[in-house]
Amino acid sequence: MAKMILGREIVARVLHTSNIRPYIDAGLTLAFMENELDPAYAAVFQGQDIDAYRSILRHVEKYGKVMDLPMFQRSYPPESYRIRSSSYDDRELTDLAKNAIDMYESEAGVADAQRAVIAGDHRGAAEIMMAAARKVLYKQSQVALSTPWDRKDFDLAERLAMVRKPGPGFGIEALDTQFPGFQDGQLISLIGRAKSTKTTILIQSAYHAWFGRTSFQKKEDLDPRRTLFVSTEIPVDDVRDMLTCYGAGVNPGPYIASTKDFRLSKSDEEKVRDFWKREMAEAAEALTIVQPVAKFTMSELEYQIERAEPEIIYIDGFYFMTDESTGRTPGSSWEAHDNLARDLKNLALRLKIPVVVTHQAREKQLGKAGGGIDDVSMMGGTGLRMASDMVFTLDKGEDNILTIKNTAIRRGFINTVKGEWDYDTFSFTAYVAEADEDDEEGY
Repeated sequence: MAKMILGREIVARVLHTSNIRPYIDAGLTLAFMENELDPAYAAVFQGQDIDAYRSILRHVEKYGKVMDLPMFQRSYPPESYRIRSSSYDDRELTDLAKNAIDMYESEAGVADAQRAVIAGDHRGAAEIMMAAARKVLYKQSQVALSTPWDRKDFDLAERLAMVRKPGPGFGIEALDTQFPGFQDGQLISLIGRAKSTKTTILIQSAYHAWFGRTSFQKKEDLDPRRTLFVSTEIPVDDVRDMLTCYGAGVNPGPYIASTKDFRLSKSDEEKVRDFWKREMAEAAEALTIVQPVAKFTMSELEYQIERAEPEIIYIDGFYFMTDESTGRTPGSSWEAHDNLARDLKNLALRLKIPVVVTHQAREKQLGKAGGGIDDVSMMGGTGLRMASDMVFTLDKGEDNILTIKNTAIRRGFINTVKGEWDYDTFSFTAYVAEADEDDEEGY
């Protein structure tokens, strides 16, 4: 039996079916085939097959269709390039191509990492290996999904009978009753000045997602989510203690604040024990807290996702992430801001889960407390607002009243909510504020 030559099988399959779309969707594009700096295409195509497949791609790019076999044989006559119908289908060939490219990426990554180790750059070696791992893990993912809306096997009755489940929310009834929660594929942003309780609100939301609750849901309707909480601002232990104190309804101050009392009162300790016995003993080990100790990039986030397999992701401190292509943070570079915002939205769509992030507003542009938070006050530009499905601004005035305002939403409108934290019981009391004249109606 003749040895299979993968590139030639793909060329034959494309010419005989006149369908190149599965291979383009698998990443075998013209840009991929012409990338001389990273010639991974050599893992699939060799020799004359490289030029043959490039010729087919250029024809498709120019004319919008695959050339026919007689036209192909003008450049590659039968005596120099014998084409026979492939015995493999598109799925088999694209899977083989992806595996071959993954093998190439792995081997190239190992070689580059070894050179970095020899040079004494151990951190560089680790980053190279992480980047290679990310390519291998996600090369198999589709870069686009396409579904014909009028296909004959579409089950309209099943679609009409579908009931969308409410997603996780803030854990604030005045807000959560106004919208169906964070839905799969959405990017949700919380923007606010420093010390505007963004982290506390995010932890409260994560608690409710973790236990599968909304603030008004019955216990029998719980929908727990595997939760990944990335804390770029406060230590892991503080996040854990705040989650515990929120669940128990006690003040976390002794744990996380500089007070004269460094432990909980006896009564609060008893509430924590009761909460632990009542709730935590039955809770699944489904909450992972990550605290970056170095530059935190999308590669590192992907690695943590692979380990935790979350159903919702919280990132406390978008502005502390690092964009791999520019090496800069969103707060210092509009390009890094745009890249990371787009990457996070694509991540939410690809994984089909909600991603919730906090981002900081520039104090110098806000002026004193009570000033408005608008687009120009966002650190690094407006990329996060454009990529987000919902944007909420958080602002706490001198009276300690927190205002949570929906400043952007793809559909509908959510009324502004105001409220105040009762730190003795670690609970937030909120109410719907009167509508402002400048409230937007979504976009």
